[in-house]
Amino acid sequence: MKIWYDACTGKHVRYGVAIAKRLRAHGHEVIVTTRKHPDTLPVANFLNEKVIVVGKYDPKSLLSRLKAGVHRQLLFCRIFGNSPPDIAISIVLWTKQGWLLV
Repeated sequence: MKIWYDACTGKHVRYGVAIAKRLRAHGHEVIVTTRKHPDTLPVANFLNEKVIVVGKYDPKSLLSRLKAGVHRQLLFCRIFGNSPPDIAISIVLWTKQGWLLV
């Protein structure tokens, strides 16, 4: 089974690598993606996980964060458009307005 795990922060990378190792041990293909963020790549490198970097974190304003997120979504369409995963895993985020399922 082809499984995609998207990790937006270093904490998500730690969880994702643990999940990916278990899934790979059961014979699944796991793709881990992350964005360029202050702690994602150092954590992935420390854990010896090869990740696909898709987009970046842009904290300048809410608008810049929205634009960076939309850009990531378009990049995901290019990456997975012809060969989507069987399962996609992401993290639930808390916003000022309440829970947001990503």
